[in-house]
Amino acid sequence: MHRKKVYFRADASGQIGFGHFTRSLALAEMLGNDFDCVFFTVDPSGYQKREAERVCCLHPLLPESHFEDFLSCLQGDEIVVLDNYFFTTGYQKAIKAKGCRLVCIDDLHDRHYVADAVINHGVADANLFSIGPYTRLCLGVSWALLRQPFLQVLESGWHRERQRKSAVVCTGGSDPCNLVAKYLIAMRGSGIPFEKIKVMAGLNTRIPEGMPEVEILPQGLSARQVCSVLQDADMGFFSASTICLEALSVGLPSVVGYYVDNQESFYRYIVRLGAVFGIGNLMEAGKLDLSGFPGFVPASSHLDMQGIRARYTGLFKGLE
Repeated sequence: MHRKKVYFRADASGQIGFGHFTRSLALAEMLGNDFDCVFFTVDPSGYQKREAERVCCLHPLLPESHFEDFLSCLQGDEIVVLDNYFFTTGYQKAIKAKGCRLVCIDDLHDRHYVADAVINHGVADANLFSIGPYTRLCLGVSWALLRQPFLQVLESGWHRERQRKSAVVCTGGSDPCNLVAKYLIAMRGSGIPFEKIKVMAGLNTRIPEGMPEVEILPQGLSARQVCSVLQDADMGFFSASTICLEALSVGLPSVVGYYVDNQESFYRYIVRLGAVFGIGNLMEAGKLDLSGFPGFVPASSHLDMQGIRARYTGLFKGLE
């Protein structure tokens, strides 16, 4: 039986981070049983190759010609998934002109979309978007782009009580402003008796001196390893990125802030839901105030994260 092709187009690097790549690959894994998925990325690292090739075929692109080279790979019968800020409305139109169906993963809702579907798991307000009359919006945490181990935790109904003794800290794969250190300094002065703190360090993370309870985890952890770390922890300290959704999926109470524009709307959305303890702009605060966190209880009843895999399979089957 012929299976529809889905071509994913997303990149990762120390400069742009790994979020686009990670969540697009998570979607490819959700669809892998029903579609023939191929992942296109510029100059993939060894980590990207390992992660992608366990899910689907990987097609590397050259940095200087990736726009044209990707278009030349399209026959017109594919579903294309785009995930990055540099895919303009004009580029969307070029893909549609080939005859392809198009899905865009959005963060900033700062352009007009001609796609057949737009995914943004970080906002729920349809009025933020400029779209065609035929475009379907897939918004909010019920469309969370979660990797396989986190979907399995959700589907199993796993839960445990948290003792508030251990923590995990992560502010992204690059951490250009060393915000992990800012969190750790605030945690040290919070009065919370941390017995163990695990850090998912970014490329630029530097750990402050005098913190023997801190364990730096190796870079390039698998999704299953990250899931295990989040399940074992009692508290999380994050920037408003994909890992927040992963923490929500395993019921981890978390402190969350933002530091770049594309995180702010997601931050405000999950704080408004009562899902996380919001701490605001991590760049503007001189010292982070964690005083209200010990009594924080996440409002998990507001989250609709069941059935994500089936939701996405249904969406893409509707595009065949």
